[in-house]
Amino acid sequence: MHYFTVAAADKTHTPVELTPSNVNFDKEIGEGGYGTVYRVTFKKPVKGYTTAAAKSVTKFRKEEIDILKKADHCNIVKLIGSYFQVPNINILFFELATLGSLQDYLSDVSKPLSLKLVKKWLTESALALQYLHDNKLIHRDIKPSNCLLFDDLVLKLSDFGLARELDDSHTYSSQKGTHRYMAPEIHKSNKFSRFTDIYAYGMLALHTYTRKEPFEGMEWQCVVFRVPSEQLKPKIPQGCPRDLIELITRCIATNPSDRPDAASILAMGKNIAQHFTYSSSSLSSSSFLLRLLLLTPPPPSPPTSPLHLLLPSTTITTTTSSSSTSTKS
Repeated sequence: MHYFTVAAADKTHTPVELTPSNVNFDKEIGEGGYGTVYRVTFKKPVKGYTTAAAKSVTKFRKEEIDILKKADHCNIVKLIGSYFQVPNINILFFELATLGSLQDYLSDVSKPLSLKLVKKWLTESALALQYLHDNKLIHRDIKPSNCLLFDDLVLKLSDFGLARELDDSHTYSSQKGTHRYMAPEIHKSNKFSRFTDIYAYGMLALHTYTRKEPFEGMEWQCVVFRVPSEQLKPKIPQGCPRDLIELITRCIATNPSDRPDAASILAMGKNIAQHFTYSSSSLSSSSFLLRLLLLTPPPPSPPTSPLHLLLPSTTITTTTSSSSTSTKS
């Protein structure tokens, strides 16, 4: 028995049957503990797509598909469809990332990295997080390799294999994710909440700016021990903009209640105004975040120009990073 379902353009995602003969598997483009990813071509377009990334998973998790069906946002990778054949063929089809992952980009020092580009990616990833958290969803594995890049270097959050729905009034227990991005409460008591996503976002911000993974050169076992027991923090390099330092410091605070929520991270530029409701009180309480995303001194009033016009284009020169260690199921 087998079936192929295709996600519709709206949130209902009405299933559409499709025979496997419509899919050509072109080449393998990635592999990990979750399974293997292939580039595929559809012989006949599927919902307007002619190519896709096919993720073959060894263990099917229905909750991942349910979450992806609900996740309708321009900075979250789209699920095109899924194919299952009893007993062990499980394939998810996603829109294809034309420019690879953020990890790929940061690891290639020949590719330019400006403060403007860092701001763009931090904004887009924060928008994705705000959308998830507003819809009671938690990603649980925020890191550069799970941020995919598309045309015009648009960032989209991907890999919802560990994601789950979450009641905002509770925390849940499970030690899964990537060690260097895991909050101290996960290491200590296996507890996660939307603020463990925020901690990982802070590590993502540091990794994006420096092109180095957090705690570079330290064994992951040491990270797992020292982060909760010694409140160990990653080193932030000299020359890092002070507002970026403040953002990272707040996001990776030891106490989850001291971390900002995703909405507080977002700036008020016209290019993201439709995703954020401005109020004078929110500006006052999170002015450091607004300054970060502008990477300029605090404005006397809310910015009225598009953010991309307010940023310097200075190129950041750093060295590459090594791969991170994951615990996934």
